[in-house]
Amino acid sequence: MSSQNYKAYSSSSKSIQNLETNKFSSPKKKLGEWQVNKEQCLGCGLCESLCPEIFEMKDGKSQIKNGADFDKNKTCLIEAVEACPAKAIVRQ
Repeated sequence: MSSQNYKAYSSSSKSIQNLETNKFSSPKKKLGEWQVNKEQCLGCGLCESLCPEIFEMKDGKSQIKNGADFDKNKTCLIEAVEACPAKAIVRQ
């Protein structure tokens, strides 16, 4: 594994580890609800490409799909949260 790939993997692993501990939730609790701040969203579609199970584009902005399962898709959710250039994906 190259050092760049390792750094990306390491960063992603730490984010997921934080997600599973106390940074976002306790291990026994659900992740809670998330939302896309429409005023901040740039409409770039990066979140949808990283996590199509959670995000969809509507009227040029991202939104959370109805019935999205945050716990089942936590890995791609966190990737999308961290990758969002506008930091528009937030917990309610």
